[in-house]
Amino acid sequence: METWGRRCVVVVSLSFSIKRYVVFDNGTLLFNDVGAPEEGDYTCYAENTLGKDQMKVRVKVNIVAEGQSNGHPTPQDPRVIMVTYGGSASLPCGGGIGGGAKVSWISPTHRVVTPVSGKYEFLGNGTLVVHRVQRSDSGNYTCLVPEGGPSPRTTTALEVLLTPPSINGPSIVIVTATEGVRLLLDCAASGTPRPRVAWVLPGDAVVPVPYGGGGGRVATFSNGTLELRSPRRVDAGRLTCVARSEGGEARLGVDLRVAPPPPRSTGLRYKSRVAPVMVLNGGPLWLHCPVDSDPPLRLSWTLPTGVVLVHRIPPPYAVLLNHCQLGRWSSTSYRPAVCV
Repeated sequence: METWGRRCVVVVSLSFSIKRYVVFDNGTLLFNDVGAPEEGDYTCYAENTLGKDQMKVRVKVNIVAEGQSNGHPTPQDPRVIMVTYGGSASLPCGGGIGGGAKVSWISPTHRVVTPVSGKYEFLGNGTLVVHRVQRSDSGNYTCLVPEGGPSPRTTTALEVLLTPPSINGPSIVIVTATEGVRLLLDCAASGTPRPRVAWVLPGDAVVPVPYGGGGGRVATFSNGTLELRSPRRVDAGRLTCVARSEGGEARLGVDLRVAPPPPRSTGLRYKSRVAPVMVLNGGPLWLHCPVDSDPPLRLSWTLPTGVVLVHRIPPPYAVLLNHCQLGRWSSTSYRPAVCV
């Protein structure tokens, strides 16, 4: 077992690390941020069943004058590596590292970087390659070179470039749908990384993208479009398209209004023809003009003389609430009557 102490006070034990100190398996002690308070004598203690030993190291801190480099990258420092989200970043470890030199890398979370399949790659010259870079990979990476190397410590800052999500068009739109008529609402989201899209319906029901709908009235497509296969009045309200990624969030609000369907005639609406009606001379005549609509329509009749009849007319005609015309017919009136 190995421990490090300072002035007879134990600082940290082997295989234990905190943000300020890191102890490697070979007994090396790393200070992540050295200042004047760290000056002094440090003692490494080694002990097993056969005995124990110790080694003292005296640390003297040189204060860097303002304006000089202290080993940490600055915005103008060439050791700032910028990479697009999802790409690969190569972090060099100083210069002149021999092919046989064994270096160690410390991650931004102050942990020793270990080879992970598909994530980290170590090259022979000490370069660390980070694959499939995400936002959590950003920060300072420290390369530690064995004693005798050109630079015992090199820090490289990794900056991951992200593009916040954005959605086409204004943030709020007003859409009027017709009851029973298929409606498509677009939500084209973009950004790096590609944002995840979902729709929030009135009542806080969340519909992911894509969603087949399972034969229901609602479905979504991979491009973010929402389909209402048969809108109803209960669908009216605020619908929200939400696009999220590591770069942030964007929203598109749709104020949906559902209008009643257009009137549908159950008679000869689309056929232009005259239907003859047989009636006794001087007897009453009923002419039906059935219409199925919501809300009810205001209908009128046009007589052969060109006179337009509505509900309140003088005898001998009457237009009833069921859209029938009632009147007495004579042989001289044998001409078409039109319901409009």
